[in-house]
Amino acid sequence: MERKQIINFLQSGRNWIQTEEMADKNDEAFDKRLQDLAAFKSKFGHCDVPYSYPENPSLGQWCSDMRSAYNAVQKGKKTSHTLSPERMKRLEEIGVWILHCWSFLNQFSRYV
Repeated sequence: MERKQIINFLQSGRNWIQTEEMADKNDEAFDKRLQDLAAFKSKFGHCDVPYSYPENPSLGQWCSDMRSAYNAVQKGKKTSHTLSPERMKRLEEIGVWILHCWSFLNQFSRYV
């Protein structure tokens, strides 16, 4: 945390333990989504989840959010999503970024 963020946090009166618990819940939610994505990839062979995937409607939205956050972090911009280097690595390992690019190229090739 930067100095200003620490001061704001201390002035907010929030309890550090509650914040750690929230971080744990965020980690659990991220892990669950990553498991859902792995199951999707196992079933379909790719990570290009449709935005409104009927079997798990919020998974496509989550993938879109993570891609946007990933791109923002890569460009040095701020994002509303917590995307640590460790989380970025886990997403890269599952292949979400490479396969998303493949899907784009596949769609693009239809028009060339």
